[in-house]
Amino acid sequence: RLGVRGRGESVWLAMFLRMTLLRMAPVCEERGEAERAAQYREQAQAYRLAAEECFAGDRYLRAFDDEGRAVGRAGETACALDSLPQSFAVFSGMEPQNAAVALDTAYRLLTDRESGTVQLFTPGFAEPDRAVGYTSAYPAGVRENGGQYTHGAIWLAAACYRTGQEAEGHQLLLDLLPERHDSTRYLAEPYVLAGDVCTAYQQEGRGGWSWYTGAAGWYYRVVQEELLGLTLRGGILTIRPHLPDSWNQCRVIWRVLDVELDIELVRGSWAEMFLDDVPANDAIDCRQLEGKHHIRVVLGEGTN
Repeated sequence: RLGVRGRGESVWLAMFLRMTLLRMAPVCEERGEAERAAQYREQAQAYRLAAEECFAGDRYLRAFDDEGRAVGRAGETACALDSLPQSFAVFSGMEPQNAAVALDTAYRLLTDRESGTVQLFTPGFAEPDRAVGYTSAYPAGVRENGGQYTHGAIWLAAACYRTGQEAEGHQLLLDLLPERHDSTRYLAEPYVLAGDVCTAYQQEGRGGWSWYTGAAGWYYRVVQEELLGLTLRGGILTIRPHLPDSWNQCRVIWRVLDVELDIELVRGSWAEMFLDDVPANDAIDCRQLEGKHHIRVVLGEGTN
């Protein structure tokens, strides 16, 4: 209900809208709508400046309600820190230094290594707040009310990878795996992701809404694009992995378009790549390939 009377505003959605506008601008240009593209970029810049005004020392605010009250400010009794604007500050291109500080704050204060949970925000609302709406109707630490909402936890991991915090990103991916939880407390299937996990007192680590395909899809994407570094855009495959220090090598069988790729990632003295034993660059046009192919990527010293 934040903003239900038309005066409240969301900092996170401003960041999200900036991302959308910047992605749509090139599409408009391809359609011959240069004026619309310029308008979108101008609006995106305005949203960036507005969201940047909401950086509050070590975090970005989450929103403002209809009365102008800030949500997501340090010291508040509920929702003093929200994960979403910290992650999306990275995705939407906020000031890099501010975004890095905000992400570090989120990682430190929202993760609980003992229960293996990552809160959506902290602390939860102790009682329902009509200005907030249904989120506050859940008990504190359950679902969106300060529990782990797995989408948000996965986005936090992706943001860590994109800012060079690969160890933190990998740790988050590990913590999200059901098999890492105490099964006597988790009480959900150990082989599928749960959409949310409790952080409530004496219910820490209890899974809910299992078989949540959206969470599983995002997890798969972050593993593929951030951890393994496999990104496909317009038929062009780029391979820029961020493997944990403990991994000396890994192998991926990936089927894309009409091609099956056997991809080896190994550590070596210097960086190089081979496509079917022929030297190649890190951008491979899968549209020019058919059948099965082997790709060998050597990660040079000092790289992941």
